[in-house]
Amino acid sequence: MIQDKLKRLSEMKRELSIEEKMLDYYTKYAPEGKVTFTMQVADEINRQAYEKKKQLIADLEKEIIREGEIINLHFTIPDLPSGMMPLSAFNNFTRNLDETIRLIGEDIISKMESCTKKARNRHRKFYNPEIQLLSMTPGSFNVQLGALNDPDSLFYGSDEERKVNILYKSGTRLLNIMYTLSCRDDLSRLADDNDEILESVQSLYQDMDKDDLSLDITWTRHPSRSTFTIPHKDTAPIAQALKNYVEQRQQAVQLQRITGTITTLNMEKYSLRLKKKDSAIITVKFEKENISDLMEHQVNPLYQKEYTIYVICENKPKKKNIYRFRRFEN
Repeated sequence: MIQDKLKRLSEMKRELSIEEKMLDYYTKYAPEGKVTFTMQVADEINRQAYEKKKQLIADLEKEIIREGEIINLHFTIPDLPSGMMPLSAFNNFTRNLDETIRLIGEDIISKMESCTKKARNRHRKFYNPEIQLLSMTPGSFNVQLGALNDPDSLFYGSDEERKVNILYKSGTRLLNIMYTLSCRDDLSRLADDNDEILESVQSLYQDMDKDDLSLDITWTRHPSRSTFTIPHKDTAPIAQALKNYVEQRQQAVQLQRITGTITTLNMEKYSLRLKKKDSAIITVKFEKENISDLMEHQVNPLYQKEYTIYVICENKPKKKNIYRFRRFEN
């Protein structure tokens, strides 16, 4: 079973990290001139065993990739007592992760459907499984993005399921976003990701940083991307860099003045719907700090009245406009 292999892989990596500390132990720590032939042989045997285990791990990872096509996220909060993890840290992060994956998945599906229509092919059926909690260990948890290939599936052993597996595609895209952010050398690679997606990703880094939690994240077992780690000390700088990038990108768009009636107000999703004078209805996103401004202007969809507001419009080719609230007209 794939779960048994994942468990074995984790154990082997733990053993390998211990064995690595023992490499060249005798020749390195023996007093000068006291290294014997027996010590040299012992060090060589240890190194051969170490290299053999490294190869076994590499082979097992390739086997897991062939069978599973998964991306595994491993989150840890170091130095916690055994078995302890703040429930709020777990709930907030997984909830925001689910929202981020959903937004990326919707964008992927929209693009795939657009391509399908252009090619005049029949509508493609997408495979979009739920995020799975793979396992929990003291002070850590694992999240699986993608789905294990089902031996009973029509597409078992082929690449067909992966082509339409939206969760796997979303996880891969999130992986690429986070890898780009960890390098912080060329954020222009994020140009195809809309502001809503990037702001949701930013919330993940804010979750990692808040309350001084030492939360590390490691991506593992991906067929093409090497494992990398985002330590807690980098979470706040990355969140700020992403915020700056989005703000700079938004400065390139024009501030618009819109007059209309607010028909719907959603405090959970921080959005409102505004019916313009030409009867067109638009959705406007707002920030938590804008709530006091809405209350001050007595916005209430049950008692509708006309407002004039200023918004930033993100207008991208072949994409739906995104309006972001800035302020009411005085």
